[in-house]
Amino acid sequence: MCLNLFKVAESIRRRPTPTLSFYFLPFNKPTCTPRLARRSVNTAKPYPAYSSTMPVELHGSCHCGAVKFSVESSTPVPYQLCLCSICRKVGGAGGSINLGGISKSLKVEGKENISVYKAVLNRGTPQEKIASSERNFCKKCSAMLWLYDKSWPELIHPFASAIDSPELESPKKMVCIQLQSKPAWVRLPEGEKDVYDVYGDLSLEEWHKKNKAFVA
Repeated sequence: MCLNLFKVAESIRRRPTPTLSFYFLPFNKPTCTPRLARRSVNTAKPYPAYSSTMPVELHGSCHCGAVKFSVESSTPVPYQLCLCSICRKVGGAGGSINLGGISKSLKVEGKENISVYKAVLNRGTPQEKIASSERNFCKKCSAMLWLYDKSWPELIHPFASAIDSPELESPKKMVCIQLQSKPAWVRLPEGEKDVYDVYGDLSLEEWHKKNKAFVA
């Protein structure tokens, strides 16, 4: 999931207000200068693993196995790495990658072993507040599982790191966001990538549709 993390209902509603810190989700409207709109032909080749017309059922778990879950996803490619302070501290030094999921399809074993963290935003400043987004994790082994925000009840965002099967399709190009928060010692992934100081131009749904990886 972050100072990003996921445009409302992804492209049905618009991105959230500046007071919401859904930073690992590309719901937020980019604060950087937008690119000029231009007409283009989408020549992207479809991702072979996601060529069906049905959502992908993702199966995941925590590290110790106390929590197992499944959720259907129309946006299953782990292409976007968020490097905001929340994602780096809860997800590891390299940041976090969240997928999109359909919240009503979520099935969980071991609910009693789940705890929830609501991130502290603007810590140590007069603007300090608690985020509305909920990061669900295993209280036994601390593994992050998914992010949920009641502002978008139809959506849920599993951490790619929690997914066991199917094997996630490697993105042809990564998108790295929130570089303004990245410490100098943190290295970006190898290979082709687009980088943004704040947020990228596309929501999860828009990116998947552009790259012919959206399944519904």
